[in-house]
Amino acid sequence: MQSSAAEIATELLALSKMNWNATQLDGRVPITLRTADSTGRILKHLGPNERPAPRYAYYM
Repeated sequence: MQSSAAEIATELLALSKMNWNATQLDGRVPITLRTADSTGRILKHLGPNERPAPRYAYYM
């Protein structure tokens, strides 16, 4: 799947926004990496014939 530069920039900006209500500010790992790890833990449960949801918001 090819994405345009504008689509990638939009997604990067969305990932860089912080949810101040649910963020632990004294964590050792940045929120973007912690969120990516959480998303990965969800995606590992997909079956071999299942497709992941394309939008990040689905995993929030």
